Formats: sequence, C-alpha cells, structure tokens
Amino acid sequence: MEGLKIKPYPYQEEGIRKELELKRCINGDDMGLGKTLQSIAAVATAGAVPCLVVCPSSLKINWQREIEKFTHLKALILTDSVKSTFPYFLSIKLYDVVICNYESLRKYFVLEAKKGFRLKDVVFQPCINLFKSVIIDESHRVKDPSSQQSKFVMGICRGKEYVYLLTGTPVVNRPSDLASQIAIMGRIGEFGSYGKFIN
Repeated sequence: MEGLKIKPYPYQEEGIRKELELKRCINGDDMGLGKTLQSIAAVATAGAVPCLVVCPSSLKINWQREIEKFTHLKALILTDSVKSTFPYFLSIKLYDVVICNYESLRKYFVLEAKKGFRLKDVVFQPCINLFKSVIIDESHRVKDPSSQQSKFVMGICRGKEYVYLLTGTPVVNRPSDLASQIAIMGRIGEFGSYGKFIN
C-alpha cells in the first residue's frame, strides 16, 4: 500500500483493496478492527485528496492523530479560526484532509438553507467542490433522510468519486436504515430507486 507509514494486517489490506475497487461503499467492520486505517489508507493510495472526514465531535482529535500516524497526509480540524481560510489552505496543498463534526456541517459548508428545506433548496459553499473524497464516520447517524445532517452529507457527497461510510451498526433498527446511507454513496439506483429499496 502506497503512502503508509505502517504495514496493515492482511485483513486490513484486503479491506483497503476492496475500498479502492468499489470507491463508494460501507465498511461495516466491528469496532477495533481498523475501519479508520483502511479508509485513510484507501484515500492516500488513491491520491484522492483533498478529503473531508465527517465524524462525531468527540472523535475529531482521534481522526487527526490517526491520519498523521498512519499516512504522510496533513489533517486540519475545522474551527472558527480557519473558517474563511481552510479552502485556500487546501488549494495550496498545505493540508490534505479536513475534519468536521456533523453539527458543524452547516457552519462550514452551507450558504443557505431555509427552515424545513429539501436538499434541492440547499445552497452549498463552493469549497465542497475541492474535495475528491469523503469519509463519513459513524454513518448510521445519517440513516434518517429527513434530518438536516443527512441532507447536508448527501449534498456534499454528490458527484464524489470516493465516498466511504464507516459504521459497526449500519442497520440500527430496521433494514430501511440502509437506504439513506446507500443514497449518500450514490448507489441507490442499483436497487431501482429509494422507494423500491424501501418496498
């Protein structure tokens, strides 16, 4: 595997190869098996940077640490102090990865979204076009297609070549939990449509 500072376990190498082959997929490995490593290794090997990592707030530091421990990529956690400058940092290749928590997606990536909006009503910041890949950690958090976070993630991921969803629990309550996650990957059409998948 190119661009890695460590040698992954054989099962992790298999996971990395599969992610590179599929490009848009769910990694549903159990906790502790290295979903983080596999996904950042796939992004690094593919050269799919800049990359956006969307994760729970409590995991941002962990993601930054692991990215810089396992690869030669530089990671930036989005904060108010870099809100206006991070797109420039990405454009001059100062950083390869930006990390954002779910609750801050609107702040950094959305220009306009009216109350009770649909995805087609959302106006995104132009900076979302910089990203060549998106990693969505704990992706079961976007299982509800009507939630703001799901709509923002869906809009950001649209048209991206590499989209990796990471979760140990892809189905939380019912099989329909998968529908929104598959749609975010841009693969719901393989099931006919969202409605057909639900049926």
